[in-house]
Amino acid sequence: MYIKLPDIYPYDLNSQFQLDFPNTSKQDVWNEAALAELGIFPVVMVEQPDFVMHEQSVTELAPQQINGVWTQVWSVVERTPEDKQNLTEAQASAMRSERDRRLREECDRINPMWWQDMTEEQKLGMKAYRQALLDVPSQPDFPWSVEWPANPL
Repeated sequence: MYIKLPDIYPYDLNSQFQLDFPNTSKQDVWNEAALAELGIFPVVMVEQPDFVMHEQSVTELAPQQINGVWTQVWSVVERTPEDKQNLTEAQASAMRSERDRRLREECDRINPMWWQDMTEEQKLGMKAYRQALLDVPSQPDFPWSVEWPANPL
C-alpha cells in the first residue's frame, strides 16, 4: 500500500500511477527513492486492533509518519447507545433465525413414522434438544455468545 502526498491514500501503483504520470514507465521509478521524488511512499501495514464489535467500532485513519516511516493508523471508538442497541437487536434477530432454522430442519421435520421407531432414549434426547434450542435466547451472553446444543441423533 502507498500514499501519494499530499493526501491520496490508498494509492495503487498498478492503476493510478499511469494516470498520474503518463509519460513515465513504472519500471523507470520502481524503487523507493525514485517514488519518493514523485511524492509516493510505501505505507507499513499495521494489524487492526482488537475491539468488542458490539461496543466499539474501528476505523482506518490517514497514515502518519512515525519515526520517518509512513504507517497505517487505526482508531477505536465507543459506539453510541443507539448503535449498540441496533447492533444487539440485529444480532439477536440473526441468532433467533438460526435457532428457528435448526428447529425446522432438525426437529419439526421428524416424520411420525420415524418417531415411532425411535427408542425412548432418542425421543427424550430430541425433546431435550428442542427445548435447549427454544432456550437459546435465555443464555446469559445472548446474542453475542451462543452455545448451540448438539443434536442427539
